Order: sequence, then structure tokens, then C-alpha cells
Amino acid sequence: MPKSAMPITAKTKAKKAGPAAASKNSADIANVHLTHPDRVYWVDVGVTKEDLAEYYVSVWDFMRPHVVDRPLAIVRCPGGTAGECFFQKHIAQNIKESPLRHAVDAKEHDVIAVEKLDDVIALVQSGALEIHTRGARLDALETCDRIVFDLDPGEGLGWKAIVAAAQETRERLKAEKLESFAKLSGGKGIHVVVPIDGADWDLAKAFSARIAAAMAADSPDRYLAKMT
Repeated sequence: MPKSAMPITAKTKAKKAGPAAASKNSADIANVHLTHPDRVYWVDVGVTKEDLAEYYVSVWDFMRPHVVDRPLAIVRCPGGTAGECFFQKHIAQNIKESPLRHAVDAKEHDVIAVEKLDDVIALVQSGALEIHTRGARLDALETCDRIVFDLDPGEGLGWKAIVAAAQETRERLKAEKLESFAKLSGGKGIHVVVPIDGADWDLAKAFSARIAAAMAADSPDRYLAKMT
């Protein structure tokens, strides 16, 4: 929604993987056996597979309510960000047994979902660097219970501008008697998340489009309702 997308660089303090570092063949995190735990997933900051797994362990109590029992879409980069990455929404047909596989009525493919910390660590083992949740639960895919306003800043836009956009979005939602919270998207922007009791998807989409269009109409120099 903000008019242009902003290059925000998060400086992460992490241990660097260098040639002098001792190579590790395996490590156990939670109840999952990690192979090649010292594999560097984010080359620019030296974050390894083991680092990512340990991070999820540390934040699991906060993360659990947002990911459990929801269909997931993941971005997998088995070789890290320097290698090939691909988007995945379904478990491969040749994997017959997996705690990540969840059958859904009326769906041709089984979806990916997690129930416990071990499942998330298993995603780390598979090279999943991004975890995206659907705004519905496994037992009610046709009911939207979470609306997300994805504020993607453009080139040259400062952090204060994207924070102001998130604040304005929350104020507009408050005027509609809806409570929301901000969540860092892991990229360059901010997500404004609105938990709701449940709505038809078409109704939820029409409502979110109305809010976005109003912001773009009121401040065309600041916002676009669609990325172009």
C-alpha cells in the first residue's frame, strides 16, 4: 500500500561462519535431528541452520498461536539464500508419512501444517526459510478469521513513513471497531493483522479492498492500493 517499496536492511548480530569454524555433521534441536547444522542459510549475516532452529525454540511460546492448525506456504532454500529457492504449499506425493501432512476435505492435495515445535524444526531441517500462514484454520478453510494488510514500502521510503502507514491503517480499522496489531513481515514492510470471528472470503476481500482504496484516494501521493 505505501506508494513505493523501501529498502530496509536489518543488521543482525550473528556469529559468522568462516573457514576456521569447526564443521558439525549433526545436532539435535527439540526432538529433531538436524543434519549439517552449520550450513549457512543467510550468507550476508552468517546465520546457520542451527541458529534458525534455536531461534524458533526461543520464540515458540509467542509463535504457537499464530501458526498451529493453519495451512502453511513455505519458501524453501535448501542451500541457503545463495542457492535455489522455491515456494511450496503441499507435501510431495512420494512422502507418505510426515507429521507435516494434513488431509483437507475437498482438496486434491494434502496441505502443510504444524502442531508442535518439533514440526517447525522439521521445516528448518528441510530448508524452509519463510513460513507463511493462511487466514483460515484447517477445519474451516472457507472462513476467514484473520485479515492481513500487507504494507510494502517502495524504493527510497524511510522507516518512519512505513510506521506511519501502519499507524494510519490501525486507526482506520479502529474506526470500524476492529482491533489490530502490527507484525514485522520478515521482509521490508509491516503487516497489520486483524483477527476476526469469521467471515466469508469474498466479504473479507471486499472490506480490505475498501480500506486500501480509501487510503489511496485520501493520500494518492503516499499510497497505492495495488502493486504495479
